[in-house]
Amino acid sequence: MNRDTTSISFFGVTVSAPLWLTLILVFAVGWLTGVLTMRKRRRGKVE
Repeated sequence: MNRDTTSISFFGVTVSAPLWLTLILVFAVGWLTGVLTMRKRRRGKVE
């Protein structure tokens, strides 16, 4: 089930990869976005 190929289209580029790899990449991008967002918020915080 997780070994099925999945296609993702993003800004006109289509990429095919196994579902497990797609899920890991989406998780990593989301986590990285969260980390970078929190760093920006902490720097701008006035104490």
